[in-house]
Amino acid sequence: MGRTPYDGEVHLEVVMPIYEYRCTRCDHDFEELVRLGTQDTEVPCPSCGEHHARRKVSTFAVRGSSSPAPSSSGCGPSGFT
Repeated sequence: MGRTPYDGEVHLEVVMPIYEYRCTRCDHDFEELVRLGTQDTEVPCPSCGEHHARRKVSTFAVRGSSSPAPSSSGCGPSGFT
């Protein structure tokens, strides 16, 4: 129930992460959507056009709630302890 019948086609997902780069020729920082396995020398700088980009070490953001952490006392609004 609720399943789609197999249509005989193979569906592949292409993973293309966004990487941050810096051009060693003109010091331009930029982001590029690239296929996994792409070498840095294959990525042209959008500012000068040269293939001297180096991938930067990136961090990622974690989206969280701004609500306070739950109390550790074990007593909640339901009255259970």
